[in-house]
Amino acid sequence: MKIRLFLTLSMLLIIHSAYAISACDANDGLTLLNKPAPNMNAIQEIVTTCEKTDPDNGQLFLLKGLIARKKALISHNYNEAIINLQKARWLAGPHNDIPALELAVTYEWARKFDQAQKIYENILKISPDSRPALLGLARVHAATNAVPAASSLSAPTALSSFQKMLTGCEANKGLDLVNQNKPDFAIIKNILALCDKMTPNNWQVLLLHGLVARKEGQASHHFIEAIEWFKKANAVVMPDNPIPALELANTYYWNQSFDDAKNIYTSVLLNHPNLRAALLGMANIDIAQKKISDAEKIYQIFLAKNPQDIDALNGMARIHQINTQQKKVSIVSPCQINQGFIFLNQDPPPFIRTKAILQKCDKIQPHDEHTFLLHGLLARKEAGFTHQYAEAILWLQKAIRVAPLKDFSPAIELAVTYEWAGKPQRAQAIYEEILAQNPQYYPALLGAARVALQEYRIKDAEKIYSSILQKKPHDVEALNGLGQVKLTNKEFPEAKKYFTQALLIDPTSPDSIRGLHQLQDSTRYILTTNAGRYSIGKASSYNNNVNFYADLNATDQLITQYAHNSEEIQLGSVLTPTVLPKNSYLIGFQRQIPNKYGWGLYYEFRQHLKLNTEYRIGANANLFVLPNWQWLVGVREALPSPWNSELYYLGTTLYTPLPFNVSVTGFLGEEQIGGQSRAYSFDLNKEFSTKTFYDLGAAYSTTQKSWEIHGRLILMIFKNSGLEAYYSHYYFNDTTVGSIGWRIYF
Repeated sequence: MKIRLFLTLSMLLIIHSAYAISACDANDGLTLLNKPAPNMNAIQEIVTTCEKTDPDNGQLFLLKGLIARKKALISHNYNEAIINLQKARWLAGPHNDIPALELAVTYEWARKFDQAQKIYENILKISPDSRPALLGLARVHAATNAVPAASSLSAPTALSSFQKMLTGCEANKGLDLVNQNKPDFAIIKNILALCDKMTPNNWQVLLLHGLVARKEGQASHHFIEAIEWFKKANAVVMPDNPIPALELANTYYWNQSFDDAKNIYTSVLLNHPNLRAALLGMANIDIAQKKISDAEKIYQIFLAKNPQDIDALNGMARIHQINTQQKKVSIVSPCQINQGFIFLNQDPPPFIRTKAILQKCDKIQPHDEHTFLLHGLLARKEAGFTHQYAEAILWLQKAIRVAPLKDFSPAIELAVTYEWAGKPQRAQAIYEEILAQNPQYYPALLGAARVALQEYRIKDAEKIYSSILQKKPHDVEALNGLGQVKLTNKEFPEAKKYFTQALLIDPTSPDSIRGLHQLQDSTRYILTTNAGRYSIGKASSYNNNVNFYADLNATDQLITQYAHNSEEIQLGSVLTPTVLPKNSYLIGFQRQIPNKYGWGLYYEFRQHLKLNTEYRIGANANLFVLPNWQWLVGVREALPSPWNSELYYLGTTLYTPLPFNVSVTGFLGEEQIGGQSRAYSFDLNKEFSTKTFYDLGAAYSTTQKSWEIHGRLILMIFKNSGLEAYYSHYYFNDTTVGSIGWRIYF
């Protein structure tokens, strides 16, 4: 009895202990996080427990998102916060707007105002009086200074609502507004008036005062008042929060008090050794104080982590410009070439301002590599509208001639321009030359992979992207590139995996989003079923067809066709000088390298009930002699007797930007019974982006001195399915062929 009681108590104790260990209360973590000085260790313990015991808890994702957002105040990288808050939003109940509101606020902080606005408007459709959503929408309107048509509030109404709802100190709202391009100082000062009464010594209130003073002092270059406010904010903030100190250091820099700024940055870096904003600030001070080598060391640290770091690249460009100016005593003033490169990266680029910079540079440093480079990039941007890249190529070739031996930048840009101009082989030659000198040069590796994919060298492209990912598993460009390789090669599950992986690393990646959209529209198979009728004079035959096309990979297609005819009647046209079979089976293979060349083979078995079985073998080939001009040649052999015949054809198609392409084809037939015959066909045809296709044409037989007219239509009714119809009439023997059916892509 005692043993049984002991075992029962032990089991209860184990169950209680297990329950105590497994209890996940993310709400406790949220409560702790909202305290003025949150205990991050305790919060992290809650997160760890929940990840083990209840990993799909919506409140857990909300907590992780808010923690990530708090960290992002320093790094300004909100991707992790957005991903967790999106998950929290998906898991939230229909009446729980909190995750959605926090996600919208995070989008605001990340300056993704369109996404924030959509969330606020969706909430207001259900809860028109939601104060947080109204406030958020007002902030978005103030930030963008424009209101999309979908919005239910006009900008003045939203801002008015914002002012009326200011019942407490909302300094964080003021901080959002003051960072806009055209801040509404009236609203911000209303916020400050309330905050000065309620929490005058709050660090955010003091910080807001400083930012307002600095904005107002920019015109006169008077920053003393702003500096005093930032000092007060820095004095009351928690020691682990460097934001006021960074703003103070930045203001000292603007005030040209470089030593004071450097002291502040140094003290911040003691507590946050890898803080990006402080390191970049130190580099700016070093450049201002002509300590070029110190600044260069900082930029090299960033470039070692990310060779495409735009801040570091711009900093190195400034250093290069300074060094160039020091060597060229004749240069009186800088021509701001770096600003020109920055302009060209804007969307849309300010072409007039860029050209104004180039006018200066053409006078100050007319034979400099960067002047030629900027000319080339400007011409390439403009050629995006005209598709005429000759000028861009000439400028970039000049930049290559004067560039230092190991400076590959102009060569890379020239190769990219060749890609845009539809000359991948020239681009490939440049990439190969660079990689021969530096096998790991990242831009050349990416370029070589892109060219390989353009030329449908799938294995080569996959090999390059995979080699990049072996060294940098989180490289977004390589992941997207490999996703595009798999998408092109019809490996859709693998493509989705790579695009999704890239999107998790960078939720804003346009290539990932575009790739996933392409996946939604991609198909691999085509199935058609048709019913029709042959009519030759008074004789007729009803026909049923089933055709199946399967894309094996990026370039290869398998073709299978089955046809059944109710009657075996004689046809007399040049293209079909035979008796209809009772049943026919065809299998074919087609390889097509788009815009280059292709070839195909097929075998057809034709069953006759009263005559010998007929066999046909065919082959075709096509070649693009120009990007929009294709030649086609083919042959078809039929056997045995009495079916012995050959058909040869040669045609050409001119692809135009008009709603039609033009095709001309000549046919030569040689029959065992009937001798030689000739015919020529003229067609207008076009395939549109929706897969809709038409062909209208006429053929003339010089042997039988007679015309034939024909037409074919594929009309997409739904996204991936539609009607298919065919009609032909041959006047020589009053032959009419018609069919209609349904085509499905999947």
